[in-house]
Amino acid sequence: GTDGATNPGRGLRGIVFHTTAHSTKFRELSKDGHCTLTYINPGALSCVTFTCTAVRMSAEDEVALRRSWPLIPPLSILYPGGRAESDFTAWRCVPQSIQVVSVPLRLGESSSTAGWAAPGITRGKSG
Repeated sequence: GTDGATNPGRGLRGIVFHTTAHSTKFRELSKDGHCTLTYINPGALSCVTFTCTAVRMSAEDEVALRRSWPLIPPLSILYPGGRAESDFTAWRCVPQSIQVVSVPLRLGESSSTAGWAAPGITRGKSG
């Protein structure tokens, strides 16, 4: 069977996202699943960054995700011309580390640049 070393998403939900099979993102993830996802909230002057290993989901899971996709934004806008069925690829990103920066909460700053580091969590070898 597989374990966490060969299947980093096994048993973990992770962050699910999709991209077209014709994108640079798809080509890069297919070669090397290491990636970084950043969610920015400009109104709150905050962001969360995930350093991940992305694994392409099974064909069955891709179909289920595509069929259950929420209305906003509709897949017909993201995949024009009815190409969602042929071009849609789904990925699960299992975070290896998470960093949080918030200007109002003063997370991610210190009195010196040498000591600056965003607070974060790093996954241990045991998961």
